[in-house]
Amino acid sequence: MKKLLSLILALLMIAAVPAFAEETEAAEIEYQTLEGIVTEITETYFILDTIDLGEVQVNFDSETHFSEELPFACGQYAFVTYGGMMTRSLPPQIYAMNVTVSRLMGEVLSTDEPSNTIMIMTQLHGEVLVHLMETDSALNYAEGDLVMVYNSGAMAMSLPPQVGGSLIMKMYTVSGVVTEIGEDYVVIDENGALYQVVFAPDTTVTMPSTEMQVGDSVSVLFNGMMSRSIPAQITAIELTVNTVSSEE
Repeated sequence: MKKLLSLILALLMIAAVPAFAEETEAAEIEYQTLEGIVTEITETYFILDTIDLGEVQVNFDSETHFSEELPFACGQYAFVTYGGMMTRSLPPQIYAMNVTVSRLMGEVLSTDEPSNTIMIMTQLHGEVLVHLMETDSALNYAEGDLVMVYNSGAMAMSLPPQVGGSLIMKMYTVSGVVTEIGEDYVVIDENGALYQVVFAPDTTVTMPSTEMQVGDSVSVLFNGMMSRSIPAQITAIELTVNTVSSEE
C-alpha cells in the first residue's frame, strides 16, 4: 500500500512540473518600454528612432493595442511596451504589446529654470505643469510660445496636473488663401509666399462648410519643419478655414 501511495505521489509531482514551469516562465517576463519618433509605418511593423538604440523595428499584429487618442502616424513620439526580448539583427526587432501616443498642446504661461519646468495652458486640462527632460531646458521656452508636448499618457492629478515632457515641439502658424487643392494637400499663398500644406493621418481640419474651395482663407499650425522645395512643403498639425470663398 505504501509503495502504491509513493507511486501516485511521484506521478502527481511529475505532472505538476510542466504547469509550474509555465508559471515560472510567465513570471519571468520583464515588460520594458521603448520610446522614440516614428519614422516609417507598414502593415506589420513600424520603425522607431530611439535615443539609446537608434532605429528599432517594432513588429505588431492584431493583438497589439494602440492608444486611440489620435490616428497613428509618422512623426509622432510613441511609447512601446514589449516583453523584453529584442533580436540582434540590424535594425534590432521587438514585438509590441502596447503602443501609446499622447500629446498636449498649449501656450507657455511661465517657465522655471531651477525646477526645469514650464506651465502651459491647454484647452482640455487648463493649466498643466510640464517637467522637462534633463536634455531639455526651460531656457528654451518663453511666455507666449505655442508648444506640443508628447508624454507617456500618465498625468499626476494634482493642482495643477503634471506630466513629463518626453518631446516638446514649438508650433508655428502660416495663414493665406487657398490657390490649389490636391488629394492630400493644398497650396496656400501668404502675401506672395507659396506653401504646399500636406495632410497627415492625424491632421485636424476645421471648416465651416463641408468642402474646402480655392479662395478660402486658412490658418495652418505646423511644427516648424519646412522643405526647401518650391513651393515650400509643410505638414499640417491643424488647418482651420477662417473665411469661405465667395465662389459658387
